[in-house]
Amino acid sequence: CILLLSLFCVMGVAHAQITVDAIEARHEIGDQLLVLEDSSGRMGIAEVLEADRTGLFQLKGSKSFKIGYKKATYWTKFTISNRSDSNQKLILEYFFNRAGKVVDLYYSSENGAPVKIASTDKQDPAQLQPLSHRFIAFPLTLKAQETVAYYSRIENRAFLDLDHTLYTESGFAENYKNNYVFFGAFFGIMFI
Repeated sequence: CILLLSLFCVMGVAHAQITVDAIEARHEIGDQLLVLEDSSGRMGIAEVLEADRTGLFQLKGSKSFKIGYKKATYWTKFTISNRSDSNQKLILEYFFNRAGKVVDLYYSSENGAPVKIASTDKQDPAQLQPLSHRFIAFPLTLKAQETVAYYSRIENRAFLDLDHTLYTESGFAENYKNNYVFFGAFFGIMFI
């Protein structure tokens, strides 16, 4: 099945902003992703916001950013602007497995205060847990005419590839279905 192309317009790469009008399937946001390495692993969201204000985040600049085997903590930032007149339900997928990783997701609220909205840490009382999926994925909702900055804290104790993808709900389901059909065919052939 062919996925329809997304009608994403990338505005101001220096600001890592993704503009969403009427999206159909998926959008890899790697080349609009800002990255900050937290070498101590102890930065809180307030320190990260200050680092953002002082320009310490760096534009990743490519769709794929492979860290490799490195015990480190990274912060990523991207901004989504919903220019449509309706709410948009999206899925944010981190294209790496869950093993050896903790991901916390924050957004800047209307008054600029950071709000933790999701976590893969089962001990964390964040509002959302990730979707049941082979990679880490969180649902997002953008209100009509809303612009939101998202910050992710990614604590890594294994191989890390900093690839993020945005999907519509239907695009995510289609991708999920296509991947499992492929894996089913692959393993079916292996057993023959």
